[in-house]
Amino acid sequence: MRDERWIPIRFRGFHDIPRAFTTERGGETLLLDCPFDDALDDYPEHYTVVRLGPSATATLDESSWRDLASRGTPIGRIPTRLVTFDPTRRAAVDASVLDRL
Repeated sequence: MRDERWIPIRFRGFHDIPRAFTTERGGETLLLDCPFDDALDDYPEHYTVVRLGPSATATLDESSWRDLASRGTPIGRIPTRLVTFDPTRRAAVDASVLDRL
C-alpha cells in the first residue's frame, strides 16, 4: 500500500474490526479505542481518539493496552462506520478519517 492516504496501524483486540489501534499522524501517536461496553453488552459505535504522550508510546509493545487510553489526552470521537481499513483490516487505515478531528 503505497497510496499516501493509507497509514499503518498497530492493533490489539479484534471483533469484526480492530477495537484498539494506534497510528502516527503529524508526529503524534494516536490511539483509537473502542472497548467492549458491559452496559450495552456490545461495542460502542465510535472510537475515542486519544493523543498518547512519549512515555505511553515508548512502551506500546511491552505493556498491556487495557488502560492505555487513560495514559493520554482524549481529543475526539469518530464513528466506527467511518473508518476505512485495508482489505485485511489489520494493516492500515485511510488517513482522511483523522482529518475530522
